[in-house]
Amino acid sequence: MNKLSRYLFSNLFQAVLSSLLVLVVLYGLFDTLFKGGDFIKESKYFFMTLQYMFIRIPVYVYQIAPIAVLIGAIIALTRLVRNNEYVVILTSGVSLFKVVRILLGFSVIAGMLLALLGEYLVPPSEEITDHIIARSKVANVNMLGKYNVWLKLDNEIIELWEVLPDYTFKNILRYQLIDNKKLGYIKFSKMGEYEGSNTWRLKDVSTVTFQDREISSTISNDEIWKPNFNLDLLNILVNKPKNMSVQNLQQYINYLNKNHQKTIDYEVEMWKKIFYPSSLLVMVLIALIFTPIMGRHRNVGLKIILSLLVGFIYFFSIRFLGFFTQISNINPIWFAALPTLIFVGVLITVLYCQDRGYMTRT
Repeated sequence: MNKLSRYLFSNLFQAVLSSLLVLVVLYGLFDTLFKGGDFIKESKYFFMTLQYMFIRIPVYVYQIAPIAVLIGAIIALTRLVRNNEYVVILTSGVSLFKVVRILLGFSVIAGMLLALLGEYLVPPSEEITDHIIARSKVANVNMLGKYNVWLKLDNEIIELWEVLPDYTFKNILRYQLIDNKKLGYIKFSKMGEYEGSNTWRLKDVSTVTFQDREISSTISNDEIWKPNFNLDLLNILVNKPKNMSVQNLQQYINYLNKNHQKTIDYEVEMWKKIFYPSSLLVMVLIALIFTPIMGRHRNVGLKIILSLLVGFIYFFSIRFLGFFTQISNINPIWFAALPTLIFVGVLITVLYCQDRGYMTRT
C-alpha cells in the first residue's frame, strides 16, 4: 500500500467512524423509544432499557453502516477538495480509476467486517432483545430458554419447543396441576396444527394420568386444544429471518421445505444478507461521482445534497424491494441483487465518462 492509499484510507476511516458513532447513538435512542416504549416508561425496567440498547449495538451498526459510509465518504472527499488536495492528486498522474481502486479496497475491507458482523453478532443480538421485550409484555412467561419457553395457562404448565411460521407446534408438553399442588396428567404431542382463533389440532397425543392409587397411559390420534395464547408470545419462538445467519437461513429453508412451509421470507433475507456488504461499494462510488475537483465550485452544497439523495434512494431500495417478492414469481435473488447491479453499472459508466472527459466534474 503506497502513501496515497494509506492517506485516503486514513481519511475515509476517520470520517466513516465518526459518522457511524453519531448515527448509532441517534438510531439507538429512537429505536429504544419506539420498540422499547412499553417497558421504558416504568422505572423498574430502567436497567432492562440500558441492557436492550447495549445488546442491540451490533444491529445498529449493521443496519446503519451503508449510510455511515456514504456520509463519511462525502466528508472525507469534500475535505480533500476544500484543501485542494484532490485536484493535486488528479493532476499528478493519478487517474480517476486509480482513486476508484483505492475506494474499492476500502469498501471491500469494510464489507468483509460488515458480513462477519451480520453473520455472528447480529442474529444473537436480535434474538436476545426480542426476549427482553417479550418478558416485559407477557406476564405469564415463567422462563424463556434458548430453545423453548415455559408458561402457565389456567391449570396447565406448558413447555413449547418449536413454533413454525404458520404457528404449527413441534413437541408440546402439558402438565396439569390440581389445586396448584397435585399432578393430574402429563400430555405430549409431536405436532399441533393451527386452525385459527387460538385453536390447535394436536396429533399423536400421549397422556399419562395420575390418580390416587393408579397411573394410566393412553394414546389418541388427535385432540382439539384451545389455550388462551398471546400470539406475540409465539412470535418469540418463531425463527425470524432477521435473527438468523446466512448459514442458518439456508439450513432452515431446507427444513421448512421438508415441512411444506412457505420459505419466501427466508430466501429474501438470505440473499439480502449476501449482497448487503456490497452496498458499501455503491455508497463510496455515489460520493465520488458527485465530488467536484475544485474547492471553489459554486455547486458543492447542491452536489452533497444530490449524493445524499441518491444514496438514500439506493439504501431504501435494498431494504424494501424484497417485499415485492410476495406478489411476484421472480426469484428472490434478483430482488436482492438488482438494485446493486443497476447502481454499480450506472455509477461505473458515469465515472468512465468523467474520466474520459465526456462529463464535466468542475
